Amino acid sequence: MRARGLLPTGLDIVYPADAECPVSNSPFAASRRGDGSQRSPRFYRGRHSGMDIPVPEGTSILAVADGTASR
Repeated sequence: MRARGLLPTGLDIVYPADAECPVSNSPFAASRRGDGSQRSPRFYRGRHSGMDIPVPEGTSILAVADGTASR
């Protein structure tokens, strides 16, 4: 996992009992966009540098760590 940049944190995964978990349509480091088109190799070596989770505007977001939600 270290070779992929994934490091153990020692944290336990905990989900609120009433939380829903939408499916990502463009995960981190994906070479294709949510619509299936290929990403340009000019940026981030053609890999996605974020994670897109499509939800309706105004949907509450529960963050698992510090970060920024943007359009």
